[in-house]
Amino acid sequence: MNKVETVIRILLRICPFACIEPETELIESGILTSVELFELLMELETELDIRIPEELIEPENFATAETIARTVLKGV
Repeated sequence: MNKVETVIRILLRICPFACIEPETELIESGILTSVELFELLMELETELDIRIPEELIEPENFATAETIARTVLKGV
């Protein structure tokens, strides 16, 4: 499973009724609210055993599953 697929799988656990593709706008579409974003951060850190630096927690880094995989998970 690649990074984008991992992100989508986690997103679907948080937002089970959303239709999420690699390029789906997560924040602009309202799929990710601040609550879901917090849950996503926690799930990513727990499942992947990583620590996401605070400076990466910017809306543009969480725009799509592809963006999350490319910027937030680049070192994983």
